Amino acid sequence: PMAKTTGRLVDAKTGKGIPKATVALYLGSPQVRHVPFDQYVESDGEGRFVAYGPPGEWGRPVLFDPPAGYTSPEPEIKAVKLDPKAPHAFPDLKLRPTVGLRGVVVDEAGQPVAGPEVWPGRVNIRGPGQLEALAGKADGTFAIPDLDPDDVVAPRVRKKEAVNVPTPVEVGKQDGPVKVTLSPKNACRIRGRVTDTAGRPLAGAKVGVTWHYWGLGRESQYGTSRGVESLTTDADGRFESRALWPGDNYNVTASHEGYGKADSGQVTGGAGQVHDLGTLKLVATGLSVRGTVVGTDGKPVAGVNVFNRGDGPGAMSTTTGADGTFMLKGFFDAPGFVFAKKDGYRFAFAPVRPGGEAVTVTLRTTAEPPAPVPGMEAHEAALQKFTRWLLERLWAEREHLGGYERNVFSGMARFDPDTARKWRDEEKERTGGKTDYTRLLNNEEREQTIRKKANDDIDEALALYPKAKRSWDIRPVLKLGEDFLATDKAKALRAAEEAAVRARALDPGDRAWILALAGDLAVKAGNAAGGKKLLSEAAELAGKLPMDGRNNLNRKEVAAALAPHDESAALRLIDVHTEPDNYSWALAGVIDGLAEKDPDRAEALLPKMRPGNSHAPHEAQLAIAYRVAEKDPDR
Repeated sequence: PMAKTTGRLVDAKTGKGIPKATVALYLGSPQVRHVPFDQYVESDGEGRFVAYGPPGEWGRPVLFDPPAGYTSPEPEIKAVKLDPKAPHAFPDLKLRPTVGLRGVVVDEAGQPVAGPEVWPGRVNIRGPGQLEALAGKADGTFAIPDLDPDDVVAPRVRKKEAVNVPTPVEVGKQDGPVKVTLSPKNACRIRGRVTDTAGRPLAGAKVGVTWHYWGLGRESQYGTSRGVESLTTDADGRFESRALWPGDNYNVTASHEGYGKADSGQVTGGAGQVHDLGTLKLVATGLSVRGTVVGTDGKPVAGVNVFNRGDGPGAMSTTTGADGTFMLKGFFDAPGFVFAKKDGYRFAFAPVRPGGEAVTVTLRTTAEPPAPVPGMEAHEAALQKFTRWLLERLWAEREHLGGYERNVFSGMARFDPDTARKWRDEEKERTGGKTDYTRLLNNEEREQTIRKKANDDIDEALALYPKAKRSWDIRPVLKLGEDFLATDKAKALRAAEEAAVRARALDPGDRAWILALAGDLAVKAGNAAGGKKLLSEAAELAGKLPMDGRNNLNRKEVAAALAPHDESAALRLIDVHTEPDNYSWALAGVIDGLAEKDPDRAEALLPKMRPGNSHAPHEAQLAIAYRVAEKDPDR
């Protein structure tokens, strides 16, 4: 028999029951992970509900969507173990009535602005009308409904070319209408140009403006994005937005029939400024590749699946005819590949230039030896060229990278120290000395010295690393060991041992993380007993960590390192998460760690993802895909 639970939804002010509200019996707790069972029930006229769940599981009532006019209950009710012999009555779920925010919009002279557009500026949207613009009245007044008394919002308001400067408003502290002042001086705009890869303007291109902003108050840890405007380029391929709000971030996506899409970098709007996004170059699509598939005897092979994924906006596939010929359509106007497969034959591919000459793809039967491996010289040269191009392109956009430009600089310092020194000097001069990348340059130069020395004497190399103050100070030691796994397991093991010793100086959270990584490395380097001992110690430390953002990350990383060696222990470690998104995020780490050793088992964990708003399920699938791509690209 199922276990019975009961409860009641009441108005926090009046104590009266709230009817016709949908309640879910959500299964999951600090002791066990979420299981795929949720019963949805509706409260009766007095707000009461009855829900049944599987015996032995842990359950709690959850309102994923509070009834109209009410906010989510706080605090969250704790889960209980379901027992069919002992029905459980949950405490009342007390819902506070929502409130509205009233305001009036005026111009610089203090006169009402008729019919303004008002965006509430919310992140956690619970009902209709809280994301799209609300229409103000003829007297300039507006009302934002369904807010929590504890909410903090910063409405964005616009009328023609005038906008406000978004200003935080504490909803529960307002005793009258909020005054919002509009001025054209506050407005910012973005502009740019859309062309093809040859620089020819693309008239009629569609340009979508995306608006990014952060929440306030209880939502201050979250941001959101939405399309705020759709534009069309003129005869010269140019576009310019309407008035937008200062302090928020914006970017655009351009598209045109017969071409791929292109995204601009983000800019932060400044009052009175027009931000030029530069030129967005669209790559033509719809090009074809024609050719023939033959065997090693030169005879055509019919019924071969010829395909491509990645060199066009969508997947492409066709089958060779009786004469072995094929036509594959849908490529970007750029170099790419065609791939060919058929039962009884080895997988094959050929580089192509869409729209160019016909290609020949040669298939070898599984009874024939593989094709000779081509020399790596051309590949290495192309890789070097691409790496430089990518780093230089990212560096050109460094003002829009939000701190990640430091990673780009470090990458160039590894790739080409002379260019990195030039970048450092130019940036230091441009910023009047405020930005100096000397430390990053020195770090990379030291790393190169250490790696050269490690080939001769691992102990001398390890001694060059500075004392550890945080986990990131020890990561290079572990990375050095990982790089030696394929060529010298003794050196890899020595690096793991050194990392474990240095971890003793860290706080418990960082110590657990590094010990777990060192243990995993030690096992791979051949010391299974010693490595598993470190992993066990790391798991014990992680299990005692408090529940906060930093330690949740440490716990996740420990679980990921532990998963290939003790899946059950890794899952127990993340079961402390009761919030669905946090659990799924941690589970994605476990799946990633497990996928390296056992992709099938990692895939079997995907159904354990909890319903929520995180990208964790997709990240976990991608982690598995990376692991299986080499052996089974079609999986």
